[in-house]
Amino acid sequence: MTLELKKYHVMKSTLFLISILSTLLLFSCNDDDNNNPEPPTAYQELGFVTGLDLFDVNGQAIGRYKDPNHKPGEVSVFPIPNNGVFSIFSLMQVDRLWLIPAECAIDTLNMDIFELSQSLTYEVAEIENAQIKDLNTASLGLQFQLDFSDVDAGYYRLFYQMTNEELFWQNMFIDPDANGFPDFTLLDNACN
Repeated sequence: MTLELKKYHVMKSTLFLISILSTLLLFSCNDDDNNNPEPPTAYQELGFVTGLDLFDVNGQAIGRYKDPNHKPGEVSVFPIPNNGVFSIFSLMQVDRLWLIPAECAIDTLNMDIFELSQSLTYEVAEIENAQIKDLNTASLGLQFQLDFSDVDAGYYRLFYQMTNEELFWQNMFIDPDANGFPDFTLLDNACN
């Protein structure tokens, strides 16, 4: 082998090695997971509903729409969906309620969203900033009815704080003009 041919092979091998090392260095320096973490999925967001548990006017469960990201605790809210008038029954005193508007989103998470939602936490200040209704309910007892029929049709989240300051929430769909719930076409059309 001639000297020039040997130099050519060494140079070719060196360029190949430099190319591989540069590629590895580029990938190790471009680690976006540490600098830009994945955005939270919809079930974690304060203003998103990923499903509903459906209840009739007597508080009996009648089904489920998609995969709800709620944390109802020991409080029953019914009917869901409703026309803005609904009942609340609790074994513990509910001190405060907030109604916040929400968007419906189909979450692509391949896990049990309801189970994951049980460990979520929100700050009261965050809820207060998003709320359209804020009620002190400490004097209403353990069972009462509310009328929110003055709100626009759509998805909502009803947050409630118990006497022990524990926070729970229920996903809702309110349509003041609707009759004959549950209308899945209506729910689907209102969901992104």
